[in-house]
Order: sequence, then C-alpha cells, then structure tokens
Amino acid sequence: MGIDYPTFHVDNICKDCQIDSLIADKGGYSALIEESGQNLSQGEKQRICLARALLQNKPILLLDEVTSGLDEQNAKKIENIIETVSKIKTVIWVSHIIRATENNHTKYLINNKKLTREDQL
Repeated sequence: MGIDYPTFHVDNICKDCQIDSLIADKGGYSALIEESGQNLSQGEKQRICLARALLQNKPILLLDEVTSGLDEQNAKKIENIIETVSKIKTVIWVSHIIRATENNHTKYLINNKKLTREDQL
C-alpha cells in the first residue's frame, strides 16, 4: 500500500521529469512494468526514480550516480531536472563524473580519504 497523492501533483512531477509521454504511451499510470524494468530504457528508469523521489517532497534530495550509465542526451535531461530542483531543495549529488556537477553551487572532492571543498583546491 502506498500513499495516495493528488493526481495533479503526480502529473506535474511526471511532466517535470519528462516521463508524462512515456506514461501515456504505456497506457497510463496503471501500466505494467516488467520485472527489473526490462521494457524501459535506462534513462526512463532513472527519470522514474527521480520522479518517485520528488513525489515524496522532502527538503533534501540525495542522489548517487544518477547519470551513470546514461547516454549524453538522457544524462542532460536528468541534469536539467536536478538543476531546476536545486533552486528549491538541497541536493546532495554523488558523482564520479565531474562534468555532471558543473552547475552545482558548492562542490566537494574526496581524494585519498580527504574531503576538500572545490574552492579550496
């Protein structure tokens, strides 16, 4: 059993995460997703996961390797969504891809078990 979110709220988040057309193409919110999401691309899976996290409306969003394994087009979609979200939420984004964090406000680098703020490098 899950939480019953207002439809308009779910619709808005799905649109923000660019999965609204995917949902329509699959037959709506009651569409079946195959085990392990075999009928979805990796980018679709990542955007669905992001939408589920945003739906919970927590003040902090923790993302771990959210763009790993994605092609450049899907990675850019995720990055744009996160950039928009970061204007209203605290986003902690763990990534091995430095390019993915270019627009972040504050960056920390872990190197040789030492945490360093980027502007102090």
